[in-house]
Amino acid sequence: MQKPADSSETKPPVGVEVAAKTAHEDRAPGIPGWWIVALIAGTGLYFLANVQRVAVPGAIFGTLQRELNASASSITWLGASFMYVYALSQLVIGFMVENFGGRRVIFYGALVFCVGAVLFSLSHGLPLLYASRMMVGLGASSLYLSLVQEARRIFQPKDFPVALSSVIFTGYAGGIVAGAPFVIAANGIGWRNLMLLLGLAAILGWLVFSLACGMKQVARGSKPRNPFRLRPYLEILRLPNNRSIYACTGLHFGIYYVLQTVVGKKYLEDFLGLTSENAAWVLSLMAILAALSGFVPVFLGKLIGGRIKIFIIGSGCMSTFVCCGLVLMTGFNVQTPAVAVFLCMLAVTASLSPIAIPLLYGTNEPSKAGLAVCLFNFSLYFFVALLGNAVGLLMNCFDSERGGPLHAYGKDAWLAIFSLLACLACVVLVLSVRLKENKVDR
Repeated sequence: MQKPADSSETKPPVGVEVAAKTAHEDRAPGIPGWWIVALIAGTGLYFLANVQRVAVPGAIFGTLQRELNASASSITWLGASFMYVYALSQLVIGFMVENFGGRRVIFYGALVFCVGAVLFSLSHGLPLLYASRMMVGLGASSLYLSLVQEARRIFQPKDFPVALSSVIFTGYAGGIVAGAPFVIAANGIGWRNLMLLLGLAAILGWLVFSLACGMKQVARGSKPRNPFRLRPYLEILRLPNNRSIYACTGLHFGIYYVLQTVVGKKYLEDFLGLTSENAAWVLSLMAILAALSGFVPVFLGKLIGGRIKIFIIGSGCMSTFVCCGLVLMTGFNVQTPAVAVFLCMLAVTASLSPIAIPLLYGTNEPSKAGLAVCLFNFSLYFFVALLGNAVGLLMNCFDSERGGPLHAYGKDAWLAIFSLLACLACVVLVLSVRLKENKVDR
């Protein structure tokens, strides 16, 4: 239910300057109806991308493990393979949008996304499943910035915030649908049939988008206006404050996202005894709270003079409190559905983009702020993938506790996982206190 990094603020995030210049230059005086159709189709693809990002593997973790007879780390790699590709792509998507235009990037990126989505539903071996997930991650990474540029090109500045908010809300809706609605549908028709239907829906969206834009026009090639360079990113990473921001926000988001999209549902089923559907409703509630959480720092920040750092410290405190609480509840063998409240509490501080992006703009030179935000997006999903792998490896250490074919993990496994997350949450809290807040943010 990222889609970090696809933020919930209404101002153009994610280093949108990368696309804004050409977007303003190319804006036409009117709004042709076919452009609106193309934007709606692209937003629909973004919705489907968020369903894919959140639902696999968390919503069907146990089902995949039983069907493939695979270890926990093998299943978590289905999420990590998506996230690693998605994260790395954030470093080049802005460059591609600036040089080739949003429509062309969506045309090719969404095509890769569609092929990967269909291939995943038809694959039976882990190598093909990993390859298809990497294709889905690569294609999904092309959508958000491209849609931002297209919205800026189509709409006048006064209408742009509303258009962008609609795109962002649709993305969060995909994360919500990836919880209980996805699980209910998968239980009814089977996860493979459901994933195939989602892949076919993506193909339909891509066809509508391509026809609305003019397939021949967007498919033709062009040369980049500027070469891609890694050196500016390295210069940004040399600043200690930037590294602290990336580590702090990345670890916090990684903790939340791993609990929501990788092992949260399995924990609710295995340890707390919730049914599959009820556990999935908890995940959907987490996605709703995460969507709403982005508005809290925006409004409260204005009341306290535009201060930003205090919200990052608050996120560190919340992740530490929740993870330590889960350690205690698991250690004392508290097996009540009420423990799920801890997961929902963590979701309240999940949306970090409205906090971190203004902080990066205030502490970096204007010419480098856009690239700093691209690195921010990369760090979010990189840590999600890294923590997903770590949790999977920890679960492998407790394979002997599986309850027959159900692959249920016991107290010791979850205690080890939450202890790891609690240690990382403490690191988040320490780093959040050390962050520097430039006065221009106030």
